[in-house]
Amino acid sequence: MLNALHAIIRTERIRIVVTLLIALLSLSALASSVAAQEESSAPAATPTAAESACASAEDLAFVISFIGDSIESESGLVPLGIGVVAAVGETRTLASLVGETYRPLVEDLLISLENLRETMGALEDLDTAGAKLVSTGEAVADIGNAMDALTVQLRTRCSDD
Repeated sequence: MLNALHAIIRTERIRIVVTLLIALLSLSALASSVAAQEESSAPAATPTAAESACASAEDLAFVISFIGDSIESESGLVPLGIGVVAAVGETRTLASLVGETYRPLVEDLLISLENLRETMGALEDLDTAGAKLVSTGEAVADIGNAMDALTVQLRTRCSDD
């Protein structure tokens, strides 16, 4: 019974990490190319709104990858908590840079990150390791889904075309 539980936990962790990695790789590729697609006649020293938004999206992808790495880490919840706080800050920055088209997607990501932060705060109230893993896994999966939705929409805006 215990071996089956460990196998389920390991499978769930792998699924979460793979989901995050796919989302991060997609967002990173998209964010790095936004500036190339939406260049303006602005001076090189002053980035355009599109360049700022894509740079913010790239920074966010980095922070989300840190969260994914923290899940794999044996350092506990502290690095994960730091990553969530950093991701919330960067997501708020991105929300201020994108237009109305992308703002709902960024806000969905922000809600998912805040849900993970709340979940982490409530972990001590859960009795079993399995319950803790499931609640954390669901919150992280929501972040992955929100990142995927944002990535799909930013694909055109941030591509190298």
